[in-house]
Amino acid sequence: MHTTSTIDKLYAALEKHQRQLEALRSVSLRVTRSLDLEWVMQQAVEAVCTVLGVEAAAISVVDPDREELVIRAQRGMKAFAHEPVHLPKGVGLAWETLLNHETIIIESWENEPRLATPAFLDEHISSTILVPMFINSDPIGVLSAMTRTNHTFTPDEQNMIAGIADQVAAALLNARLHEQTRRQSQERAFLFSLATTIAPLHNVTQVAQTALAHTLQYLGWPNGVFLVVEETNIELLPLAQAGDTDAVQALIIDTRALTRLPENSHTLICSTNGDKPGCTLHIPLQARQHTLAWLALNTSEQNICLPEHLREALVAEGVYLGVALENIQLYEKMTERERGNSVLYQMTRAMTGYDLPQMLQQMLEELVKGIPYEAAEIMLTEYPLQVLLIEHTLTPEQLTEIESHMYAFLDVPEHIAQNRVVIQNGQAPLDPARPLAYLETPIVQGERTIGGIILARHEPFTAHEQRLLFITAYQLGKAIMATQLFHQAQEQADQLEEITHLLREQEIQRIHIFDDLARELRNPVTFIQSYPELLLDGGLGPLNEAQSKALTSIQEHAQLLAQLVRDLGAMRSAAPEKLHTQQVDVASLLHNALAAAQPAAKKKDITLSIAIEANLPAVWLDPQQTLRVIEKLLNNAIRFTPPDGVIYLSAQREGTTMIRVAITDAGPEIPQHEREMLFKRLYHGNLERTYPGVGIELALAQRIVESHGGTIGVESAAGSGSTFYFTLPVKA
Repeated sequence: MHTTSTIDKLYAALEKHQRQLEALRSVSLRVTRSLDLEWVMQQAVEAVCTVLGVEAAAISVVDPDREELVIRAQRGMKAFAHEPVHLPKGVGLAWETLLNHETIIIESWENEPRLATPAFLDEHISSTILVPMFINSDPIGVLSAMTRTNHTFTPDEQNMIAGIADQVAAALLNARLHEQTRRQSQERAFLFSLATTIAPLHNVTQVAQTALAHTLQYLGWPNGVFLVVEETNIELLPLAQAGDTDAVQALIIDTRALTRLPENSHTLICSTNGDKPGCTLHIPLQARQHTLAWLALNTSEQNICLPEHLREALVAEGVYLGVALENIQLYEKMTERERGNSVLYQMTRAMTGYDLPQMLQQMLEELVKGIPYEAAEIMLTEYPLQVLLIEHTLTPEQLTEIESHMYAFLDVPEHIAQNRVVIQNGQAPLDPARPLAYLETPIVQGERTIGGIILARHEPFTAHEQRLLFITAYQLGKAIMATQLFHQAQEQADQLEEITHLLREQEIQRIHIFDDLARELRNPVTFIQSYPELLLDGGLGPLNEAQSKALTSIQEHAQLLAQLVRDLGAMRSAAPEKLHTQQVDVASLLHNALAAAQPAAKKKDITLSIAIEANLPAVWLDPQQTLRVIEKLLNNAIRFTPPDGVIYLSAQREGTTMIRVAITDAGPEIPQHEREMLFKRLYHGNLERTYPGVGIELALAQRIVESHGGTIGVESAAGSGSTFYFTLPVKA
């Protein structure tokens, strides 16, 4: 019997545990069936009432933003059916349960009147069990079960409700994570929708209207205003507003007060409306730590508190809108700058004429495209000229007013301009009742003010227009100077053309004189050469030694004179159009010239040395004229080289397109100041007495080389002699 009774008790305990496990499984299935936070909590309290057989149950959840316990779900209590109950931190038995991390059981509220709340007493609650709910040691809420009769909660019931609390805590965690994910998704959707709507906009007003409408719709608030910081006077201007007029005005006043604070203290501000219900939100729109605008919102709803995640979303919105506004401002400035550059380009083109009044007129016609005006006037004081362009019909009083502003601005007597050009473009009269705004700038050249520009219209001028007019005036000063220089250059060109014509005629006469001189001297020189030769040969009788020396000297000078006559005749045939070019081997040409110079070199015991680079290409040249150049340079080298000296003749490549021929003598150094003059006709320098005959040979050599497209020059140093060189192009 004893064994059978024990077995029956075990079976009864097993069945009870089985029912408890089944109840827990049922609760688990019910609370994990959905991720809807409210549904999960309501299912949990239903399950507690069913499993424990109690009359009422409730779930209080911690609100981290307010630090309150809020009854979010309940069953069996009419007092809490419509409005949630908020328990501040540390107030009430539920907070005591949560803070002490322990289950609290009240078997009779009559015995604990200090812990009872009026709402519980009204519900006639007698016994209560409160179980704290934790997730990873973080308090999440309290699960409570209540009866209206005295009830002792058994250990099994305590374990049961503790198990249900754990199940509910896990389900609440999942639901909360889902809720957090859903909120984040909504926030991302809000920011994405805002970004995609604003991205194509290029107007600040459109951005303001769009951002205000999206934010009010997202928050569900009625009143708001979008205020932008005006760049010129740092004043807040409302670009978009919605809701009650008085509420909007209050938002504008509050926001302007916030702008007086340092910019580094501009943050998202959420504040209550004093004694009145509702909340006010100020969102700064910042870019690069500068506040560009403010988004101010207001609602009259009670118990408004912005969760941290919503604050982060609104801060992100402010950052995005700040960057968007900055980009739009940069785009507007870039567009304005491009438009100004286009106008400046067109005006620069208009300033390229040489008719000054016409140039000023065209410039004013282009200027109105960049700076709209009703009337414009340009006055030049140093060149008495006045150009007035009128877009509308002006009264005499208006015209006098504009001109008086110009005279006062330039500080000149009235009617200083002798020439006056007036262009009337429009027919509509200018409203005489509205005052005119003026924009003036001087026209300067260097440090001199030569005039000024004045624009007049009804609307005020902007800083950008002022800069544009300043640049225009600067360019106009340059253009006027260019016009003056052009006229001066034209006069000088006319004078230069006359001088060139005279020089050309003198050159022609000089050439004719050289030709006539060479032709007329040819026969007398030949006659003079024949008699010394006849006398020295004894054809007219014997000569003594003094007579022979005198005749020899006469013969040498006659030969020099004959050579000079031949060189004078060769100067004309050395012109490029008179060359007879063909492909010539430079090495052969140099050897021929060397052989021709050997007799003159032997008379002075001078050695001629030659060095030619291998495989020199053939050159297109006139062989006779080029040979004459080499002979002239060799004769010049023999003339200046002392007896027993050495003369070096060389040829080598210079780059890929030229061949360089050089003759180096052992003569004296040529002074630096004389080297450039050696190739002038009939120039002798300090060598004339010592070395007669120097003069036209080098000038002839230069003319021949340059006719071939080459260059000629000289290098000289003390103790190293002088090197005369010339270059010839490889191609024709």
